[in-house]
Amino acid sequence: LSRAPGEAMAVMAADGGRGNELFNESLTRVHQAGIELDSMAMQALSSLPPAHAAEMLEYVAENAQQLRNASKYITSTVSRGFV
Repeated sequence: LSRAPGEAMAVMAADGGRGNELFNESLTRVHQAGIELDSMAMQALSSLPPAHAAEMLEYVAENAQQLRNASKYITSTVSRGFV
């Protein structure tokens, strides 16, 4: 099952609540830091509760200079059981 980034965000948006607001704000910060996430990273994020996805995105935005590949960091962290 593969989703385009927009589709992953639609899944997140369907959940509702403050978590989605946090997710969208965090995703904006990631983009402002010049980071583009691939579809696998967006799919991994969509598998998390929105507040947890937002937490991961905040970490990525704050540590952009230290992360070589933000998308790979996200997919590997989620696959290892980040909750």
